[in-house]
Amino acid sequence: MGCEGSRFEKTPLVPANELKSLLNEHQVEGIVLTWFESHRVSSQCAGFVDAKHEQKMSEDVWMPFGMMGQVVLASFAARRLSRRRINLNTKVEKLLLQIGSTFRIESVKGQEAWTKDLTLHHLFQHTSGLQRQQDRTTENESISDSDKAPLENGCRLLLCAKPGTVARLADTNFLLLEHIIEALEGGREGLKTSLRRYLDSGVMKDAGIWESMTKARVDSFRCSGERNSCLFNALCGTPKSLAHFLLLLGRSYAVNSHGRVKHAGSSLPMLRGIGFAKSGLGSMIFNAGPNSIMFHYTDMYGIRGLYMSCFKGPDAKEGASGFLILCKGSEGAVPVVCSVARMLLLQLNWEGVNFTKVDGSDKSSFCCTQPSKTFMLNSLKKYVMEAFTDE
Repeated sequence: MGCEGSRFEKTPLVPANELKSLLNEHQVEGIVLTWFESHRVSSQCAGFVDAKHEQKMSEDVWMPFGMMGQVVLASFAARRLSRRRINLNTKVEKLLLQIGSTFRIESVKGQEAWTKDLTLHHLFQHTSGLQRQQDRTTENESISDSDKAPLENGCRLLLCAKPGTVARLADTNFLLLEHIIEALEGGREGLKTSLRRYLDSGVMKDAGIWESMTKARVDSFRCSGERNSCLFNALCGTPKSLAHFLLLLGRSYAVNSHGRVKHAGSSLPMLRGIGFAKSGLGSMIFNAGPNSIMFHYTDMYGIRGLYMSCFKGPDAKEGASGFLILCKGSEGAVPVVCSVARMLLLQLNWEGVNFTKVDGSDKSSFCCTQPSKTFMLNSLKKYVMEAFTDE
């Protein structure tokens, strides 16, 4: 059965006893999975969002999305740029001068011409070549937690590679993009007002950024001290609202970006990336046989999660289809997310997904001591992503 209060009752995609068993085995507090197909959203929940106060998990519980919220903020940014008739091929250096920014783009020695090549498109696609925040250093200390280190006035941003030649996820891209949008909107309050209007336009009403949230809504998660973090990682809301947005996003792509989720001409797949997945509009995008899939994950703020959406191909003929998983927990929640993702993919039966090629029996890597930022992605690659083929 669906979550309590679910708008649509439907047979659960994952047997309830198996879901409960997974939570118990890995000592995970709670989970919500939401899937969408044929223009409707359904949910299934298990466990608690707050066991101490016996608050059950629900599709209507507000949760931090972490990196999974980047797709929403990137869509918002692209829309604001489009409204101001700013093309994504606009040079970043030129735009920084126009908004009176004190930021400076510099290149490694001998490659000064690179600064003239950097465009807004590169920021969206993570192909800018900019040094990551966590790699930047001050005179005496490293910036080890980029989410707590916003870009400072007058800072210098270093191009380590020629824009458009290397795809590398870098927080600096979205931090710089946020700085530009904030200036265009007349400051932080203008930015928040525009974002609120965007979310309330029917895109995602049950969502907001932490600094606008009441304390009670984030008490169950490790969000304290994060209110100055990058806006692109600061979205929270109900799982149902994010699933609804992903459904709209797929629909927007199918009708050439007409509608409430509009993307500055290039629509969803800003695809000039390299590697096992290409990057665009706050998501990673890859092929599964004849289908195109967008996905992202999060391992922040006491949440482990994943979304996948088939937005193009035979399994998207009647609109985008996909799922969202949000699990309250740390490393122990990673095998739960991977196991549930496998079950959902088997039920959705997308073309280009073949789990006979993936050995799910070896769980040894779930016990390893990898850094958190690589543990989640490496686990997803090994137990989930390896099933996707280009055949």
